[in-house]
Amino acid sequence: MSSSDMHSSNAAIVPNSAWNLILADGRLYEGSMGKIPGFYKKLRPLTEIEKMIL
Repeated sequence: MSSSDMHSSNAAIVPNSAWNLILADGRLYEGSMGKIPGFYKKLRPLTEIEKMIL
């Protein structure tokens, strides 16, 4: 952990942790669906009340 903020002039040589996290998160999805095998297997359909709330 750094004791001070990194100046943006160092962006070309110092990786940005926030952007790395965003890129990693983006690799977990294809379109609006997740790529993790079995992730959606236990989901149940929405009830009519839940659909109305949405």
